[in-house]
Amino acid sequence: FEGTALKYMHMDSYEVTSYDVACTVWTPDFVDEFGKRRDYDMTAYLPVLFGYTVHDKEITERFLYDFKKTRSDLIIEYHYIRAREILNGYGLGLCSESGGPGPPLHNCVVEALRAVGVLDIARGELWNKHTTRMVKEIACAAHIYGKKIVDMEAFTSWRHWQDGPFEYKPLADLAMCSGTNRFTFHTFPHNPPEAGLPGWAYHAGTHMGPTRVW
Repeated sequence: FEGTALKYMHMDSYEVTSYDVACTVWTPDFVDEFGKRRDYDMTAYLPVLFGYTVHDKEITERFLYDFKKTRSDLIIEYHYIRAREILNGYGLGLCSESGGPGPPLHNCVVEALRAVGVLDIARGELWNKHTTRMVKEIACAAHIYGKKIVDMEAFTSWRHWQDGPFEYKPLADLAMCSGTNRFTFHTFPHNPPEAGLPGWAYHAGTHMGPTRVW
């Protein structure tokens, strides 16, 4: 893809309803990977993943920490790092919202700073009229890992056709003061002729496109 307009692949935020009992992230070799990384067999502690206490509260909490640490390491290494290696081999970069967002939208199943640090482009989320503003965490990761671009999925919203530059400007100022230096609008309407005006729109998008006139 070198020499073409295609420069990056984007992975959106990792979104699963629950990362614990209701929907535990698992792979066939998880037990083996856990043993290699934590130096003990996890099988005796599997009831902990279903809400039980094994031995006592302290041991249960220590196992949960090891479990979550292993899960985070595996996702970062075998998903984000591997994806970046493959893409870089084709002359492309990886951009992702790998650090979240966290509650109330989703739990963050990885160590956020490290997950952002392994990317080519660090990206967070910045919602309009919403409390989700994952900016400073991404800026911190960019500083720690030497990333020059702090990108935001910007102005995401459920408010269809209600807002424009007047509403976005204060939010953009706040984001830039918090460390953002690039915005990616979420999201442009599609504009094939059959879509008419103002075009098709994603249900959680901010409608910023060539057919939108304020």
